[in-house]
Amino acid sequence: MPLQTSHFQEHNLLDKKISNKIWDIAVENSVVPSLTTQEPVIIGDNVVPTVESRPRASMINEGAPKRASELRFGSQKLYRGKAVVMTEISLETVLANPVETLRIIQNSFGTALANQIDLAIIHNRDALTGGQISQDANCVADTTQSVVLDEDVNRVKKDINAAQALVASHSIAPDGIALDPALIARMVEAENQLGQELYPNLNIGARQAGVVNGLRSAVGDTVSGRVYEDSDDTGVRGIVGRWDAVRWGKTTTIPMRKVEYGDPTGNGDLQARNHVAFISEIIFGWRVLDVDRAFASITAAAPPEG
Repeated sequence: MPLQTSHFQEHNLLDKKISNKIWDIAVENSVVPSLTTQEPVIIGDNVVPTVESRPRASMINEGAPKRASELRFGSQKLYRGKAVVMTEISLETVLANPVETLRIIQNSFGTALANQIDLAIIHNRDALTGGQISQDANCVADTTQSVVLDEDVNRVKKDINAAQALVASHSIAPDGIALDPALIARMVEAENQLGQELYPNLNIGARQAGVVNGLRSAVGDTVSGRVYEDSDDTGVRGIVGRWDAVRWGKTTTIPMRKVEYGDPTGNGDLQARNHVAFISEIIFGWRVLDVDRAFASITAAAPPEG
């Protein structure tokens, strides 16, 4: 979509296509959406049906009565929250190059929402404060299954295999792995007994890892939680799992607003400082089903400092 100066309209709501583009950028740059499928989510209670008892077929003789088996359902409720990204810039910056300013806002807001989606679903963490989002929300990192990375970097493939085995031990076939860049670095360094690279197609700093140990992969700083300079390191370096156990989706995209009056950011009156604020909001929900069996984390050998 070509960006035009006219997108900076006098009324508060900007073209909805701009908000949709921000969401597209967010999904394209997130770990969780790369490994999962987005589902419809409504405003209100979202209940995910689960199967607690599966029916079984039986063999009967001709003329014999048919036998029933039980199909018992349970349910889990999605947690629904709103992700908001808000910033302000000088009016002079906007007027100097409206098209480039809008492009920068789209990309930076999309990246911010991508980080928040991942931090919410993987760690139940607020990106701005670093605190827990809600006690009512669970997350992928809640799994109690974990493999600690061996000090010998050449054993990293065995460590990943061990995480896969934990999930597979419950008759659940893992289908994806989320990778922290630090784990990518170990994989690049690892060699077999013949001195051959275990992952010859990887490069340090890679943002795409392709297929790893037969699993689809996604790479991001959000896996460990070390997204920003002041972000705490959770020690998680990878997560193996059955990613369709993550149920999530967007409820509403509120069109991005341009605010010219008042003090929405707490920095003082916008008009007095000749600034404008931009606000983008996304309402989405998520729930991780069978978190203790469907996922296994791969963690750092030493506790993270700080």
